[in-house]
Amino acid sequence: MHHLSARCAAILDVAATDIVPELAAASPERWDAFHAIVDLALEERPRGVRRQFAVFLLALALLPLGRFGAPYPRLAAERRRRVLQWLQDRAPGRLRQGFWGLKTLVFMGYYSQGAVAGELAYRPSFSGNEHLHA
Repeated sequence: MHHLSARCAAILDVAATDIVPELAAASPERWDAFHAIVDLALEERPRGVRRQFAVFLLALALLPLGRFGAPYPRLAAERRRRVLQWLQDRAPGRLRQGFWGLKTLVFMGYYSQGAVAGELAYRPSFSGNEHLHA
């Protein structure tokens, strides 16, 4: 990844497998596609936004130290899930925004892969709401 340090990319990968569990068993090719999509999305953002995202990932790694005594990537899966649940539901504003940015990038990186969409039988309609008779 060009827009994240190796440390930030490693934190992203752990969080990604917690957000989309299917990634844990993904092939190296699927991980490469995931990283390419996330990297492209970050490239399209201003430098300041990329920096904020990297800072959020580093904060994510350090947040559980006080409560669980270990950084996020080293926690057991259940504790990582609890950290993400807290970020989603109860974290202060900026941390919650960072979490939703992370979740959006992870979903984009995984679900926008053509092979994944095919496996899910996702067939988007480009005709709008015609099928709803709206």
